[in-house]
Amino acid sequence: YTPGAGSRFGLPCLGLSEEEATLVRKDLKGMTRRRELLQYFAIPFVLAIVFLFQAFFTPGGGTSQAGSVTAQLPIWFVGGLFGLMISSISFGQEGRSASLLYSLPLTAKQVLRAKLFTSMLLAMVATLSIFVVVAVITRPPLVSALRDLALAVAITAQEVCIGTAFGAKYPDFQERPRPRFVDPVGIILMMVVGMAVILVTALPSILGEALASIPGVGS
Repeated sequence: YTPGAGSRFGLPCLGLSEEEATLVRKDLKGMTRRRELLQYFAIPFVLAIVFLFQAFFTPGGGTSQAGSVTAQLPIWFVGGLFGLMISSISFGQEGRSASLLYSLPLTAKQVLRAKLFTSMLLAMVATLSIFVVVAVITRPPLVSALRDLALAVAITAQEVCIGTAFGAKYPDFQERPRPRFVDPVGIILMMVVGMAVILVTALPSILGEALASIPGVGS
């Protein structure tokens, strides 16, 4: 937890203070070492595989659906859901060590910025990885690919902010065999708000795809 003289990852160059960069490095190391957090990192890969199987290995699927909304759902939805979940546990995963944050030379704003940066970094890596995989498989037109990427980044950024807000409001620091990290009430409210934001953000693209599929409209 003690800030070092330099940053091995160059995080201060990204606008973080040395104290914030130290907290980010601590969180990244902790997330990769805690076994109970592995289920959260598996979310984007499992859901992406499920979506892709549904799009390409169901009757009527295949290359005809390559540019459809169904094929693009992994890009739009999975990265955002992962960002929502991983950011929501950013405070609760501190557990008993949460009290140590109060003894550190950190302001509430610095802690929030560090938690937000860590979650945003992990979520964007997952989103970009899924985008590359789906784009290689579906081979969409360049314009469609850029649209999907912009939409995915926007959704992921929004979901990380929502998850961080609810994680800070409803943290669960209790030590259990299976930690919750977030109060159940907070989880329910967060999922409702998060899914609504995803739907509203993706709605123009979904409607555009639906109208384009109507004979005489998309021509």
